[in-house]
Amino acid sequence: VSALPERTEGLFLMAQPLLVHVRCRDLPSAVELWRCAQGSGLKFTTIRSVQLDGDGTPSEWGITVEIRGTEGMDVPLGGIPRTLVRECVPAWVRHGNDLLIRTRTRMSALLSALEARRKKT
Repeated sequence: VSALPERTEGLFLMAQPLLVHVRCRDLPSAVELWRCAQGSGLKFTTIRSVQLDGDGTPSEWGITVEIRGTEGMDVPLGGIPRTLVRECVPAWVRHGNDLLIRTRTRMSALLSALEARRKKT
């Protein structure tokens, strides 16, 4: 709170969700990665893009999976009276830290799922 500037217009307190882009060898690999991420709680994961060869089939390493979590927070601080910011920031910071811890838990779950999948093959 003491580091906040006097003018807070355009200032946000943010916690960003996990965001990773992975190029996959083929569609089955992309789907498997998508399933692992979804199963790990990274619910905004999607197949983001597919590059096609001239014959209309997906190019090798041409499928991009976007792994994205849901744990984001954007709190606009502009226009909020400084006394209210002083009262609220500690709770917002606790919440943001909780989101980051949850993100780390989901990352660990994804890594475990990928490792288990690798051991099966």
